[in-house]
Amino acid sequence: MSNKNTRPTALEANTCDVISSLPDELLHHILSFRTAREAVQTCVLSMRWLHIWKPLRRLNIEGREFTSMMGFMKFMDNLLLCRGYIPLDSFRWTSNGRVSLNDDIANLCVSYALSCNVSELGISEHHQLLNLDHSYFTSAHLRVLNLSGVSITHVFIERLFSGCPALEDLVMVDCHVLATKFSSTTLKNLIIISRSLDGYNYSDDNDFEDLVIDAPNLISLHLENLPFLAPCLVNVSSLVTVSISLEESPSQVLMQNTV
Repeated sequence: MSNKNTRPTALEANTCDVISSLPDELLHHILSFRTAREAVQTCVLSMRWLHIWKPLRRLNIEGREFTSMMGFMKFMDNLLLCRGYIPLDSFRWTSNGRVSLNDDIANLCVSYALSCNVSELGISEHHQLLNLDHSYFTSAHLRVLNLSGVSITHVFIERLFSGCPALEDLVMVDCHVLATKFSSTTLKNLIIISRSLDGYNYSDDNDFEDLVIDAPNLISLHLENLPFLAPCLVNVSSLVTVSISLEESPSQVLMQNTV
């Protein structure tokens, strides 16, 4: 009868933790497919894993993993303190649980990511409308920006394009779009899917305004659900694909064309 308490042989000990023997670069790649909280939790596995998560260049923070705002704030404080300002390729926050961002926390996340020279930034808030501080958007490294549940003002867009000269992809889904001019020489892909009319404080007396898009290097454009905004395309000679829907129903496409 075998003894379950028998200690493993040397061969078994060497083969039972093959993953820990992998090079740091490969472990970083594996952890990049996990959420930030899951990656940080690996620090308790062994001394080998204590600091493996810190140089990760992709941070994906999911609100569903936290049961309270206090727990989330404690995690964020430790994350930023322990990780420091190691460069980032991607930073994304998704609110899909009990924890949601307020303006202060959202701006903290944005400021930290841009300070780490992030190239892809995503903020997705489903519980409330965020007001991001436009002054943080000064970066020569930001190429991709994905926003959801954010108020998009004239000042925000102006600062975004002037302060982020490398920006190529801009996606705004379920955002409150107040800006009426998008002018950029670097933008290649633009997606705007605005909030439904229920999310706007408009009266029946509101008139349509021109939504001016001046982007000579724009390749792909998708506009959907734009209450009181009439698209006006200016200097879009590079445009290849266009999809515009002015109705609240995504199925009612008024113009869809491939140039």
